[in-house]
Amino acid sequence: MSYKANVYNVMIASPSDVAKERTKVVEALAEWNRHNTAERKCVFLPLRWEEDSAARMGCPPQETLNRQLCERSDMLIAIFWTRLGTPTEGFASGTVEEIEYHLKANKPVMLYFCDRDIPMDTDRTQLEKLKEYRKSVENKALYHTFKRAADLKNLLLNQLRTAVITDEPFVTDCKKLASNEKEETDKKRPNLWIEINDADEIQLILPK
Repeated sequence: MSYKANVYNVMIASPSDVAKERTKVVEALAEWNRHNTAERKCVFLPLRWEEDSAARMGCPPQETLNRQLCERSDMLIAIFWTRLGTPTEGFASGTVEEIEYHLKANKPVMLYFCDRDIPMDTDRTQLEKLKEYRKSVENKALYHTFKRAADLKNLLLNQLRTAVITDEPFVTDCKKLASNEKEETDKKRPNLWIEINDADEIQLILPK
């Protein structure tokens, strides 16, 4: 039997040292969709610069990513390990800029730090910048830590279940919403949804 589900684009942000972890996030989203979409009526689709951006000249790379990915996404998953990333105009790194972009747009951000052992050849300047950033967000964010890429996948699966049950992916204000505020939040949810039939065929349904 076919059913409708809201589609949410999830941008995956990180420096270059967590490629395995980025893949595990994609796996976690796919697994969540398989087991929860029918019941929860929502689908999480990953957005990654390596697969979902197009080459373009004429403006800085980060500005292009902001236009092509940040504007499309509904929420952000950010991952750090040994690097903060390459600085951009006005921000400590591209990843930090993507985080701030989402926060400014009132889009949810899920933040994770890897506490795995640091390799001997790690760029110490990058590591110190990351430590400074992590300390700067300690009182402004509830972030989580992990050691292995597989641990991140399991952690994210559990937290997505919790977030969807409590409506957290769609509520970014820390205060408890009143009923009228909740209604306004619902209005901001995507009007794009999918329909899945018995043959597992997916059809995008556009708003009328």
